[in-house]
Amino acid sequence: MYAALVVYTNQHRKMPVVTRNIDLSELRIPDAPPRLLIADHCRKMLHLDLAPLAGGLAWVLTGDYAWGLAGVALGLAAGLTGCALMAVQAGRNAHLGNPGRVMEVVSRRLRQHGREVVLYFAGSRDSAYQVNMWLSTLERLDRPAMILMRQR
Repeated sequence: MYAALVVYTNQHRKMPVVTRNIDLSELRIPDAPPRLLIADHCRKMLHLDLAPLAGGLAWVLTGDYAWGLAGVALGLAAGLTGCALMAVQAGRNAHLGNPGRVMEVVSRRLRQHGREVVLYFAGSRDSAYQVNMWLSTLERLDRPAMILMRQR
């Protein structure tokens, strides 16, 4: 469940466009989840096996089953806490999963900017120098300008 929530959150946070210097506050984009929750999420959840294993080992060595129960309870509590924290993050990011809405807001904001000059680029990374050579020219213009790139 934890891994599914992480994947869900990451997919909803991936916007269909990348923008710079455009006010998208209307979309209410929340901060990214804490790195502790999403980095190497599958490997982190595997560590939850340590508490039950340690409790089981202590049970075998001492003969007291309370150690085994404590280990299982600790592992379950940690797992459920992680799931609850990710569920909150998933809920905060759910509204971003509508690419049509995101594009509508971005398009409206672009129209409001009233750009008169647009530099359109649809090349690969290797040909990005073609955009770079025009940047100083765009900066010197006395008209509002924008760079529109087809790929991320």
